[in-house]
Amino acid sequence: PGLRGDSNTTVKSMSADGFVIVGSSTVAGGSHAIRYVANSNPGVVGITSDLGTLGGTYSVANFVSSDGNYIVGTSSDAQGNQHGFRWTENSGQMLSIEQWLENAGVKVEYETANAVSISDDGNIVVGQTKDETTYVARVGGGNSGIIEEAKFFPTVAAANSITVQNSVSGANTIMFGAQGNPM
Repeated sequence: PGLRGDSNTTVKSMSADGFVIVGSSTVAGGSHAIRYVANSNPGVVGITSDLGTLGGTYSVANFVSSDGNYIVGTSSDAQGNQHGFRWTENSGQMLSIEQWLENAGVKVEYETANAVSISDDGNIVVGQTKDETTYVARVGGGNSGIIEEAKFFPTVAAANSITVQNSVSGANTIMFGAQGNPM
């Protein structure tokens, strides 16, 4: 399910129901992230969409949320620098992780190189920075921000060692911060 005229298509991830597949398709001038949405009618071909780039010639979709509405990946900008990106079905727009965070009022201190996973609600993204450290970025829930792995895991360990009134799951820790230490 690649783009018209492509020479190669790579599949990277699929939604939980199997109706949305993401990856990349090689077209004239570069490789572009794609999103294929299957048709629920047997025998009817689905639709493949080019998600574009951040201004460069390269992008690849690495992961899709379970409902198929949110996609993350890697894209080059006009200067050839690679960044993590987040795309939503609602906006149909690809934004770098830095742009997404800045739009939410977050001061971004890291430069992302990619994005490799996204939560089902599209609010949490995981990837790598330019210096190859893992980051967790979050927008929403009253606490938006980005944190590196080395700073994140100690807050999780601290949360797990404290008895709290309500149970703290890994998802709650990411969503709401570790016991008063949000991102």
